[in-house]
Amino acid sequence: TQMTALSASLIFIFAVGAIISPVLAGYLIELFGTEAMFIYFAALHVILLIYTGYRALIRPDLAPRRQYVYIPRTSLFIAKTIKSMKRRS
Repeated sequence: TQMTALSASLIFIFAVGAIISPVLAGYLIELFGTEAMFIYFAALHVILLIYTGYRALIRPDLAPRRQYVYIPRTSLFIAKTIKSMKRRS
């Protein structure tokens, strides 16, 4: 199903990020010093912010919600019967 494929894709992307990110951060720290880690994290957050903004702009509008209609799980007859049984006892 689509949900299974989506879950598998998200887990795969998370795993790839967990493998690559520490290696890349370590390499950048080795090249540019300890400040590179903070710049790396800031760059990742800016990329995520840009992507999120882009997705929010291109997303189609949601359909308007319909009015909720309550449907009782039991009939009112059962509720009245239980109420009258409580009065008798």
